[in-house]
Amino acid sequence: MELNWNQCIICQEETSEPLKCPLESHYQSGKTDAYLSFLTNVQQFRDMDTLPTSIYFGSDAIVADFETHSASWHKSCRLKFNNSKLARAKKRSVSQVNEHDRRPSKRKAMNEKGQEEGDVYTLCQHLMLMPIFDQ
Repeated sequence: MELNWNQCIICQEETSEPLKCPLESHYQSGKTDAYLSFLTNVQQFRDMDTLPTSIYFGSDAIVADFETHSASWHKSCRLKFNNSKLARAKKRSVSQVNEHDRRPSKRKAMNEKGQEEGDVYTLCQHLMLMPIFDQ
């Protein structure tokens, strides 16, 4: 699918949600910084293989392309790639790697009878083996 610059550059869909173009922002400085931030986050999501949604532009996309075409997006689409979502994805990625490196649990494994592996007998079995005194 070829990228249609007149639609949301993320989802490429027409919805009732208005498109936002960073170049039309009322802030005077750093209008292209939004594109740079977005592309940086997209690349980091790609590196972790955790893109939150399909995107229709390649990894070779640059800020100048976005600026030339006045690239726009839906706010809801852009939020999928914000810094907090990226931080969560990084945290999940690190925790998945650490799960493989974890040392074995200190808890003893229980067999299907509820006994700790390696125990010869349980407390109940111990009490049954105690001598019974005639009264």
